[in-house]
Amino acid sequence: MTTDTKTIINSVILTNEKLDLLTPNQTKPYDPEEMLEFDGLWWIGPGETMLGIEARTEFVPVLSRTLGALFIVGGRFGNTNTGEIWMATDDASPKLLEVPKYEPRSVMAATVGLADRMLWVLDEGLDPEAGVTVRLVRINLTTLEHELIWQGKRSGNFDKHWLSVDNDGQVLMTCSDHESLSHVVVKFSSVPYVKQSVRPVSLQFGKGYLPAPPMVDSDGYFFAAQGTKGEFVPVRVKNLDPAPQNWFDLGKCL
Repeated sequence: MTTDTKTIINSVILTNEKLDLLTPNQTKPYDPEEMLEFDGLWWIGPGETMLGIEARTEFVPVLSRTLGALFIVGGRFGNTNTGEIWMATDDASPKLLEVPKYEPRSVMAATVGLADRMLWVLDEGLDPEAGVTVRLVRINLTTLEHELIWQGKRSGNFDKHWLSVDNDGQVLMTCSDHESLSHVVVKFSSVPYVKQSVRPVSLQFGKGYLPAPPMVDSDGYFFAAQGTKGEFVPVRVKNLDPAPQNWFDLGKCL
């Protein structure tokens, strides 16, 4: 990409509401926690949408420093799902990933697994016969083939969901609920590019609402759980509980 018609954007502001671009001379009163730093990309100048990507709402951003890529997963044009996944890198124009026989619906969470280097997407949508259903898929970013890991009716037991990555690069799914003040963390084991290799290996239930997924470090997992009086209780665990053998009923978590 050349510099003659483009402006370096120092920061990309990504929230579940909108996408804004900041040039070096712009400032906006966003909460720093909502800011996702991604220096070095080239975008069209201030006030315009991301190069080649129409403005949208309710998308899920995924930054993979391992792949050197920023993904814009799903989103809506007004009341309509975009059905799109975009990938932007610092050495190429943003690219629309056309995945055969798959379009994201209302995206709940997404991440890139470090162990399998695949894009994981959790979404929901209305099925005329089954009602609201949830899907968990992973996408091979080389071949753009997708694998359906799980699909079923949404239980509604939890109202917040995240996909993140554990220390070993495997994917974690965290679910939490405001009303019941409870949460669950599911860890998956997967083999890169091998279909039907995904298995739940850990299943950690706990009390308290989680405003964010657990932090992972060399000492294990740290949870900031919110109790009945609004207080936050720090919880530290070394290991997650093992999932029951042959358990794969993600519907209880979704």
